[in-house]
Amino acid sequence: FGFFLNMLPLRINPDKIDSFSELLHHVNDIVTGAFEYQELPFSTIIEHVKPQRNLNQNPIFQIMFAFQNFPLEKAVIDDTVISASVSDRGTTEYDFSLYMWPDSDKYSGIIEYDSDIFNSSSINRMISHFNNILNQISTSHLVQLAVSDISVLSPEESDVIINHWNNTEMSFDSNAGIHDLFKDIVKRYPDKRAVVFNSTALTYSELDNKADIIASILSEKSVKPGDLVGICMERSSLMIAALLGILKSGAAYVPLDPHYPSERLSYMINDARLKYIVAQTDTISMFSKMNEMVSFINTDLLPQNCTSSVHSSTFKTAYVIYTSGSTGKPKGVRISHQSVVNLLKGLRKKPGLDPTDVVLATTTLSFDISVLEIFLPLITGACCVMVDHETSRDGAGLITTIEQHSATLMQGTPGLWRLLLSCEWSGSKQLKALCGGEKLPPDLISDLLPKVKELWNMYGPTETTVWSTCHHITDSSSPVLIGRPIANTQIYILDTSMKPVAPGVTGELYIGGAGLAEGYHNLPDMTASRFIQSPFSKGLIYKTGDLARFCQDGLIEYIGRSDTQVKIRGFRIELDEIEKICLGFTGIKHCTAACKSYSSSDTRLILYYIVKTNNIVSSANLREYLRKYLPDYMIPQHFIELENFPLTPSGKVDKSALPLPEDSNSTQKDHPELFTPDEAYLAQIWKKVLGQKVVRASDNFFEIGGHSLLSMSVIAQIRKETGLTVSPQSLLLQTLEQIAMSYNFSKYIKNKPVPKRGLFSIQKKLSSYFTKKQVEKERY
Repeated sequence: FGFFLNMLPLRINPDKIDSFSELLHHVNDIVTGAFEYQELPFSTIIEHVKPQRNLNQNPIFQIMFAFQNFPLEKAVIDDTVISASVSDRGTTEYDFSLYMWPDSDKYSGIIEYDSDIFNSSSINRMISHFNNILNQISTSHLVQLAVSDISVLSPEESDVIINHWNNTEMSFDSNAGIHDLFKDIVKRYPDKRAVVFNSTALTYSELDNKADIIASILSEKSVKPGDLVGICMERSSLMIAALLGILKSGAAYVPLDPHYPSERLSYMINDARLKYIVAQTDTISMFSKMNEMVSFINTDLLPQNCTSSVHSSTFKTAYVIYTSGSTGKPKGVRISHQSVVNLLKGLRKKPGLDPTDVVLATTTLSFDISVLEIFLPLITGACCVMVDHETSRDGAGLITTIEQHSATLMQGTPGLWRLLLSCEWSGSKQLKALCGGEKLPPDLISDLLPKVKELWNMYGPTETTVWSTCHHITDSSSPVLIGRPIANTQIYILDTSMKPVAPGVTGELYIGGAGLAEGYHNLPDMTASRFIQSPFSKGLIYKTGDLARFCQDGLIEYIGRSDTQVKIRGFRIELDEIEKICLGFTGIKHCTAACKSYSSSDTRLILYYIVKTNNIVSSANLREYLRKYLPDYMIPQHFIELENFPLTPSGKVDKSALPLPEDSNSTQKDHPELFTPDEAYLAQIWKKVLGQKVVRASDNFFEIGGHSLLSMSVIAQIRKETGLTVSPQSLLLQTLEQIAMSYNFSKYIKNKPVPKRGLFSIQKKLSSYFTKKQVEKERY
């Protein structure tokens, strides 16, 4: 005979069930209905379903429940009593198994678990949580008991998660403005260096004087507290003076990146209803074709001295930063002085900054982490070293700047730190490295940690003022965590019923506290949907859309997103915005955007599209159209035309089934042609960096999947092997053939054989690969 047991897979979905009584009936119906097929061998089910097999887990299901309701009576043979006992078999077929049976006036049970997935402490917590659920059920009226009201946590556990781990109170002057803190430092260190840009430096008193000049001009133009003033300037010490001048006037600044498309800038100007923009002669000329009714304060024509000092004591909003929006238009996030002051005061203590520090500022104003780089040193008495636009994207240039100025603190995205490492940076044992903007890869920690004094992982959305948590990383082998909330910040990880989840369980991350934004500019409905009433206090909390989980000690692990928002090279991107802009292009019927990770340092945007009947759409024309509306970091690296989109059973686009980009010439006829040795040398670097099997002489690096950080890898490798520095603009605007003609690589290659002439798959194009308009619109 044998062991006559058969496994019966069950699928239970309680999502739309309100009361526990309904849940009981639902489960009962599923179980009794499944008994009709209880004699169907489990192996037959596997044969028909054909699940993807994995040697590490059981097919179809991984959790097993067995209620052993057959009698386990004692047997007596002569003087010997035989009774059933539980033994450890030392193995388990499933990830988690629960066995239960009647035992006199109670129920007993055991749990078997895979020790590679669970440990004994986590299983003990599950048992405790199971008991919590049973106690609530046994003491409640089942018809009235809502499923959402049942908590796995005990009251003591809830108190730790909600209150103890959020005990971040720190006193600060909530009535002070950013410019107030700066003025205090000016009084203490008037002759100390405040800002350094290239070879020039401004002391605190000099910077304060220039800020006063701009504030007085704005005041003369009747700019009043609460107004919004645009700032469109290239990076310089005068840009910082302009920011302080706007704040001193009582207004809030709105960054207008001079490298953004004119249509995007025009939308931001109109949405913010800007009347004045602080700019330079070069950036003012950008607005000549926009026909916007704004006036400009030209910082190139400022008087030398301030005739009157302006220092507003009435203020609220500090800045409005525009981020990618799911509606197809960017949305402005309003941040108050109070939120920024709380951030700066908190970060001054942890990770820490003092007047002896030198902070390297590398980030564009349109990215909110620039707030830390600029204002944290200025409210501390430290020195802010502002790097220009080109240096901020040049690994070798950044290394030189770090060494030249003995920088002690620098923050950047994982991509920026990889850029330094790709240029064989030896590191700096006096540098405190802050990394944020996107998920920090473990391999980067291993490479970066030995090269710096301290490494900190930072997390926070724009809506909660730059950073909301931080974590000091000391061990590259430990899990990658985002740490604990900063000063006066509360972090909640909740389920869909807005109940706290247990440690180890993934939920959505909500943020409350002093860092909360005022809301979205001119978007009250969106503000109300994202900034919601806290179930734990009188204030609001922000619904981040991020998934996370608590560790047992209260540290937080970031998991990912619950929606289509992505982070690429530190920039937050709503895929919906790309799709809605794309649908405005003539001939596009349907489209969907996705991102593909080629490695931990290379994530690319891909746009898939279906063309209307009798229409022809070229990727080049579609790319040029998107450049009119989207900043460079939102332009897809690959464009793929499809006849139909793969769909899920529910009728949605199955993004996991979308085809991957093919090599640049895979859909075109191959024409064998000789590369020159210089073209061959450059082609082999491109293939390695881009992961392409074939590269053509007529290809442009950015057209076949390249982006700014990958281009820096190309430049770094060429510099290392030849000593030559290829201009980033060359990679942006020229074909491989054109670049090879401009640089005699083979003459300078160090200890590396020059690739011989050979047959390569190429297809010639006209040398005038880009139009003048494309050159003007593109941004590196």
